[in-house]
Amino acid sequence: MDCRATLAVTASGWWLALTQFLAVDEPIVQGVSAVSERIQTLRQSTRRTSAGGFTLIELLVTLALVGLVALVAVPLAEVSLLRQKESELRLNLRTIRAALDAYKAGVDAGEIARDTGASGYPPTLEVLVNGVDALAKPAPPGPNAGTLVRTSPQWDAPGLPNASTLTRTSQLWDAPATPTAAANAPAKRYYFLRKVPRDPFGDDAAAAPSQTWVLRSYASRPDSPQPGADVFDVMSKSNRTALDGTPYSSW
Repeated sequence: MDCRATLAVTASGWWLALTQFLAVDEPIVQGVSAVSERIQTLRQSTRRTSAGGFTLIELLVTLALVGLVALVAVPLAEVSLLRQKESELRLNLRTIRAALDAYKAGVDAGEIARDTGASGYPPTLEVLVNGVDALAKPAPPGPNAGTLVRTSPQWDAPGLPNASTLTRTSQLWDAPATPTAAANAPAKRYYFLRKVPRDPFGDDAAAAPSQTWVLRSYASRPDSPQPGADVFDVMSKSNRTALDGTPYSSW
């Protein structure tokens, strides 16, 4: 009988303790339920977002691909720009050298004046743009120049054979046909460049185009170009190396 009473009291104590625990921690149970409901709501929202947008993995893969394309495209763009400048340098060098040779050809042909002891090349690059006057040529003879025949009284002296037939050409008839028109004609002028090209690899953008080149005179050596009384050749001032491995200054 005592044993049964003890078990009943023990069971009653446990039941009372469990009831009191649930009654005291009811806010905790409600908080846990609220957190569970919030997690469920976030899961449903994530599913809806994934259906209409990108996941984090997709965004990372996209960014990686864009970075890879940029790593490849930027060097290619730099090489393309460098090739363009190299083509411009070659063209400008050919243009200036052709103008120098044309000036020298004009001097050799007697169209342009040559100073005593000069090489025949222009003194500066600006001369190619500003132009130079052509040498005045003697006027052509008249239509009857050298054909007038007359008997000179000095040749009519007695004792000379064929005195009446000796003739000479009168210098008075060697004058130009229209001396007034020839004297009033404007002087001819030669131009070889519209403007001096600039070295595309020049560092000083404010410098004049003619100052962006290394000038070599006719008297200087090819391995040590130096400016002088004339301009025989031009070279780039850049110390860089071209894509083909040659220095720009050797072009």
